[in-house]
Amino acid sequence: MRGRRLRRRPGPALPCDDGNPCTDDSCAPASGCAYAPNSLPCDDQNACTITDCCVDGGCVGVGSLDCDDDNPCTKDSCEPASGCAWDAQAGPCSDGDLCTVGDACAGGVCVAGPAADCDDGIGCTVDSCIPASGCQNVPLDAYCVDQNDCTQDSCDPVLGCQNLAEGICPGTPVINEIDYDQPSTDTMEFVEITTKSGAVDLSKYKLELINGANGELYGTVALDAGLASNKLDAGGHLVIGSQAVLATLSPDVPAIPFAASTNNIQNGGPDGMRIVTKIGGAAADGVAYEGTMPGIGEGGPGPYDSSSSEASIGRCPDGHDSDDNALDFDVLTPTPGAPNDCG
Repeated sequence: MRGRRLRRRPGPALPCDDGNPCTDDSCAPASGCAYAPNSLPCDDQNACTITDCCVDGGCVGVGSLDCDDDNPCTKDSCEPASGCAWDAQAGPCSDGDLCTVGDACAGGVCVAGPAADCDDGIGCTVDSCIPASGCQNVPLDAYCVDQNDCTQDSCDPVLGCQNLAEGICPGTPVINEIDYDQPSTDTMEFVEITTKSGAVDLSKYKLELINGANGELYGTVALDAGLASNKLDAGGHLVIGSQAVLATLSPDVPAIPFAASTNNIQNGGPDGMRIVTKIGGAAADGVAYEGTMPGIGEGGPGPYDSSSSEASIGRCPDGHDSDDNALDFDVLTPTPGAPNDCG
């Protein structure tokens, strides 16, 4: 009997799956299972990484998840199992409005504090607040107007109102023309004032009428009394006179009425008048007429204003002052409120 040859049956396939997505599993008949590393995407089971890929047979997370929510009122963190977490925290913050102060975190959000105090303590600034830029303190010159036309009014944002007088009214007033005596009743009396060396601040001066017989003061007129402006422009004319004289003036001529309609200025023998400062009484100008008056007039006495004709005594040229009444004054035709007629 011929012997029978036995055939070997192959066994079951060798299980080579290692459960690792980062290896390519295979089996070689000669050597068995093989696990070759790959570079496929994978999941490292860490929610705090952003790019996972296979490296040398293992899953590697590359890069960290950015959990910053730009909110100062949360504490930012990352949990591998769940990812980003934002827990509310206390502390200062900014609500983006520069018109609030003391903003603070509450419940994970920034809560506005009280309104900013934009009062700078300067009375001539307009205080306000703009959310994007904060306090605004705008100087306004109109708040500094002092009703003095001989000052430059402005608002300094640090110092406050500035009312500077330097160089604006540097002049002094002089008595330019006088009509103290008229035929019959003295109803057209006047004293005309003009300027020397520039515009004049009339609020600093007063006119004094002096009795030549005893040296006593018999009348005083503030040079700014009732005027709309205290400034007399260079070369301008101010008239102090009876209502009858003032009625003849151009509307643009500053004028001050005498208290009475007649007999406001004494007629000489001698008499005089002077302009002095209101504070301190410093003499600015003086005129004596129909005789000398030491301390009142300047130099020799001025000419006579005769009651027999319509005449005045005035400076020639208009406004000229050499500090000598005898040289500066002539008998003229009255021209109140206008340059003296020296022709």
